[in-house]
Amino acid sequence: SPSTRCLRCDLYDPTKHHVKMDFATGTWYEELTVVILLWLPSIMGSYIALAKNVSDVILAVASILYALGSYLNSYSEFQRKIWKRDRNNKGHCYTQGLFLLSRNINYFWDTLLFTGWALATGNWINFWAPVVMGLSFYFS
Repeated sequence: SPSTRCLRCDLYDPTKHHVKMDFATGTWYEELTVVILLWLPSIMGSYIALAKNVSDVILAVASILYALGSYLNSYSEFQRKIWKRDRNNKGHCYTQGLFLLSRNINYFWDTLLFTGWALATGNWINFWAPVVMGLSFYFS
């Protein structure tokens, strides 16, 4: 079976569109396992170990970034899911809705979400999460 797929349309032909090689080519439960066993403990551990007191203003900005990133990530994925239900769209990349803004706009929202998370900790070291996330999306 092919080892690459477009995350926007699930096609496997690298000559026709953008492809991405990473754990996202696995099944949903493989991805969930990586998130549960690696990503979340790392984020929670750094948050607990390194969090400092932050001002109400910083906490408000962090909350807005987190909520906005979380909502728009979910909303962009929901838009794509609805579009993919139509059999006429099979074999085509989704370029509507929030995906008009970027090829992988959902990754931008993820990075925004984790920037809010890191900001809420009040410790610059915790910005490793959005940086790693942004770099992994850029270089994969």
